Amino acid sequence: TSNYLPPRIRRLKQTVKLSAGDPLRLACVAQGYPAPAYRWFRKKDSLTVPLGINGGGNGRVRVYRGFLLIQSTVRQDGGTYVCVANNTAGEDRALFEVIVTMPLKVTVSPSSVLTREGRTVVFNCSVRGFPVAAVTWLRNQQPVIPGGRVRVVDQTELHVNAVQRSDRGMYQCVAYGHESSAQGAAQLSLEENPPDFLEAFQDQLLKPGSAVSLKCSVTGNPLPQISWFRYGRLLADRAGLRIGDFVDALGVVTSFVNVSAVATEHGGVYTCRAENELASAEHTARLQVYGPPFVHRMDNVTHVSGADVRLQCAASGYPVSLVAWKKDNEKLRPSSRVVSSDNGTLHIVHVTQSDQGWYECAVSNRRGNTAVGSMYLRVIGELNPSLYVLCNAPLSYGTSLEE
Repeated sequence: TSNYLPPRIRRLKQTVKLSAGDPLRLACVAQGYPAPAYRWFRKKDSLTVPLGINGGGNGRVRVYRGFLLIQSTVRQDGGTYVCVANNTAGEDRALFEVIVTMPLKVTVSPSSVLTREGRTVVFNCSVRGFPVAAVTWLRNQQPVIPGGRVRVVDQTELHVNAVQRSDRGMYQCVAYGHESSAQGAAQLSLEENPPDFLEAFQDQLLKPGSAVSLKCSVTGNPLPQISWFRYGRLLADRAGLRIGDFVDALGVVTSFVNVSAVATEHGGVYTCRAENELASAEHTARLQVYGPPFVHRMDNVTHVSGADVRLQCAASGYPVSLVAWKKDNEKLRPSSRVVSSDNGTLHIVHVTQSDQGWYECAVSNRRGNTAVGSMYLRVIGELNPSLYVLCNAPLSYGTSLEE
């Protein structure tokens, strides 16, 4: 018995990495006398499960002497395997750490979302492959920080509540393994629509002292901004006239001009203008008030030679029987180029330098009441493209000139 040698395994700990589907071959080689016998075990949680002895096995696992074979590995084959070699002189054991991997594949669904502001969007991240150490979310290649409107549920669900324009972009779900990573992506876009009028005020004829509300309702994405004008001049709150707006749950923007007691000076051509990043839209109608003629202040204007020009007499009062135009204190004679319409508009075709000057409109009724307003028309030569580029400042039209 003095010649007996207990088993000694050459390598007591090994790590084996392989891809799912590959065969697993573990070799446990021990030296000793008499020749050692081999047994294989697998650790599961706190248990050690026997797999077999020489020539045996357990299901898919085959054991032959110091060798353990699995023909085609699956994820569940990963773990710790124990080889025990023993003889009458003693025993030795070796540990094999088996890591079975599958290439990671990540899919985000839905892959593309087109929604409106204020809605909720949920992205789901499906991760195939193993092992998975961590899953993170990015937006436009920057980490998504949960909080407020943004929630991450179980790493694989991203909730974006009350979507805003700043939420647009590419969302990525990134899965990390021990030695590799994979990602899937989805696009979040917002519906973009130019302003569209759902409801708008109409022409009205009122008695002095009446209350009136001019209203327009508009859809669009981004939400349109609404401005009000009378004869092209921007309106603002003042005594007896209030401007306001609100947005309903469907994203319809409604704006209004309220006048508590109308007078002739409230009459005129009103314009509701809705604008967003895509386009602008306008609706125009006339508010007329019984009373003597009244002419609102009219801005001086500048136009380029050759343009078609419309000068609007900013008149109110009803009824009005006559609108007469003068240029530089002389009665303006109609021609093929200069036409005056009944609504108080003066149309000048292909304006020239000779058309520059002071224009005066006189509004009269049958009782002999008259109101007068004036504006200056400035005509400049055609723009020089090279000068325009050098200045880098486009010419402004319709602005007031110093009188």
